[in-house]
Amino acid sequence: MIIGIEATKAFEREKTGVGWYTYYLIEEFRKIEREGVKLRLYVNPYSNIKYQISNIKFLKWPLKYFWTQGRLSLEMIA
Repeated sequence: MIIGIEATKAFEREKTGVGWYTYYLIEEFRKIEREGVKLRLYVNPYSNIKYQISNIKFLKWPLKYFWTQGRLSLEMIA
């Protein structure tokens, strides 16, 4: 199973409600390293993220728009 999340707000220095919710959701997914479960996180291309987990892949999309229709859709097919 592939799970895609827009994670830009989770890695901001000053998080709001959505940012904190996404952050804790990602933290829980980090604990689940089952075979067949893959997490795809969309982040700002300039983010400084230090996660190195086998089932998490960070997707960077330099354009401001269409990441769900473009980049994430391609990842869901693969």
